[in-house]
Amino acid sequence: MLVLALLPAIFVALLAAAGAFWAVESDHNDQMNQALTRASSLAERELDNSARRMSGYAATIAARLRDILVGALAGLRALDPTVAVLEITDTSGRIMMRGHAPTRFGDDKSKVPDIAAALLGNPPAGERGFTNLWPIRNRCGAAGQEC
Repeated sequence: MLVLALLPAIFVALLAAAGAFWAVESDHNDQMNQALTRASSLAERELDNSARRMSGYAATIAARLRDILVGALAGLRALDPTVAVLEITDTSGRIMMRGHAPTRFGDDKSKVPDIAAALLGNPPAGERGFTNLWPIRNRCGAAGQEC
């Protein structure tokens, strides 16, 4: 009989404990969600800032390289007036810069036989003033290839 009399008290105690556990767990989850939300927002802002900085760096570097390329073409023309074109492609043959037309870029020249050969590391032996291609190399092979 005593056990039956204590059952409601035991039940209330269990409900109170479960309620307290739920409240603590719920608060803990809320705190975790808030921390994750703050961290996510901070990461997004940092990525946005990094993208803006990288874009600025890239524009500055591109402008400097364009100046170098235009100057190099002028120097080559001073030595040999038959030099008409100075272009830089990426490793897939897409034009990145032109010394003779700095505002034109992006077209694909990978199918041009001399450029296709140069991309394979075999610059053709052209006549001076006609066609000379040299792949720019780094310590791992053609520039742009990862080590």
